Amino acid sequence: MYLGGLQAAAGQIPMFVTEWSLTEHKGESGFCTDSGDKMLDVCNGLNLGGQKISWCSWSFSTEGGASASLTQANNYNDNTLTQVGKYIVGKLREGDKNPSKTVKSSPYLQAQKISGNSESLILMEQFDNGGEGVAYHEYDADWLYELTGGSCSAGEGNQYRKNECVDLGYTDKDTKEYFNVGYIVAGEWVKFTVNVEKAGYYRVMPYANAHKSLNVIGITVDGKNAIYDLNDKQNDKYKAVRIEINGTPDEAEGYGDWNFTSLQSAYNKSNNTDYGIYFDTPGEHVLAVIFYTETAGLGPIKLVPEGFDTGCDEIEAAPSFSIFPNPTEGTFNVSYDGEAQMEIVNMFGTKVYESSFNGETSVNTDLAKGVYFVKVISDDKVMVKKLLVK
Repeated sequence: MYLGGLQAAAGQIPMFVTEWSLTEHKGESGFCTDSGDKMLDVCNGLNLGGQKISWCSWSFSTEGGASASLTQANNYNDNTLTQVGKYIVGKLREGDKNPSKTVKSSPYLQAQKISGNSESLILMEQFDNGGEGVAYHEYDADWLYELTGGSCSAGEGNQYRKNECVDLGYTDKDTKEYFNVGYIVAGEWVKFTVNVEKAGYYRVMPYANAHKSLNVIGITVDGKNAIYDLNDKQNDKYKAVRIEINGTPDEAEGYGDWNFTSLQSAYNKSNNTDYGIYFDTPGEHVLAVIFYTETAGLGPIKLVPEGFDTGCDEIEAAPSFSIFPNPTEGTFNVSYDGEAQMEIVNMFGTKVYESSFNGETSVNTDLAKGVYFVKVISDDKVMVKKLLVK
């Protein structure tokens, strides 16, 4: 948990590690070099910001029980070092001989496309390749599956990403429309490689539910804080924000309906600041979502480029554009009152079909199962609806 928090925080603020050792916290027992190695890897750059983090140990003396580094006071030599002392001195003698560690993940299938002139979705199940500590940090990868009598490869993640320990589940088990990351505890994080069409500011709209969790997250891009107040773009002081819950939790704190919502101040619930993120250049970037507190699940993240009008009200108020059946198992009809151009785009922003039609047309493109967006263009009007292929 703490290593994940250290990895995540290093992407947003300067860090320094003090009073650490290789034993349990009271210094009464234990000697775990594996944990020490993992922490020093983080300090040597294996973190979201690529920071080299300075450290000092507890304690380089005879005090501290099993955590002490010396067996005799005022008599330091190799023969008076404890197990902990030998480990610490060995690491100090290594100095900077070892190369810096890097958190280098790679896209799962391909970089998720972020449009510069329409809405885009970052899908949770498309988190990067690289595994634990590189593409994500999953704190409960061990104890969660032990409690359920299974193993990591047989857990929630096995529904889509085999042999990965990220807790994936469906936001709706019936429609299976979106995946969400669940069972989130403080210190976890997950990364996504994205391909940004246009540099600039993007409003962030997470897919969330109603639950009494704190829901405080951070977002970095290429190892740097990316959260901005869209009404005050010179102000990038916001390192953490809160996901606004969708609806009101019930008395049992159960999960309510899922929907796209907004980001709010992590400290002041009355703050109506409009939060978003910033990409300084077009092209490929690595976006990380950091969970600073327990979070009641996170579905896809909608990114809306600044100045883009989603047109949702217009779409819902325009019965002349319809898709049926929807969901579909293959063939479906698109109806519009007049001549129009139709485009179908997949979740990666790739156009998979286009045609011209007048009135109503039947479409059968052998689309793979998944979520698509059907765009109807007529004169200067662009209308979009979501299509689910089962």
